[in-house]
Amino acid sequence: MLKQNAILAAACFVVSTTQSVHAQERQWLLDAATEDAFLIYGVPDTNDVAVSFWCKLGSNKVQMFTTTRGVLDATQKLNIDLGMNGKNFVLGATLNADNQPPTAEAELVPQHIIINALKEADSLSVTVSDHKNIYPLADADWDGLLTLCQKPLPSAE
Repeated sequence: MLKQNAILAAACFVVSTTQSVHAQERQWLLDAATEDAFLIYGVPDTNDVAVSFWCKLGSNKVQMFTTTRGVLDATQKLNIDLGMNGKNFVLGATLNADNQPPTAEAELVPQHIIINALKEADSLSVTVSDHKNIYPLADADWDGLLTLCQKPLPSAE
């Protein structure tokens, strides 16, 4: 029995250490393509994306995408709860249960209040169903994302 407990403890240590190292590799990245801009918290050059904010260029609308865990029904009402510096926001979300792990997406409405709170905060807690994660915000380029998301001013010709 003692040997089994030692093996279990070692396995838990390896899993927790691997998750910690994996999480430390995540960073904020701002990227733009021909039609979209993305502010992603994930591991560069991988599919590991914990949370991202994106927009169609010039749309003035910011969407949020996050992974979740647990058994979720695509027909259930789903919310993303955001917490930062004592402020809380609840966003109605759409679930994509076909993705593994499942993902949730929501529009930040009204986005200026949420983006301003994100810009002022040190960390962001994201809760979907009973799955909660906390992400650092220190290197997130909110101004860069907003610049790409804003509609261009009409040219004076």
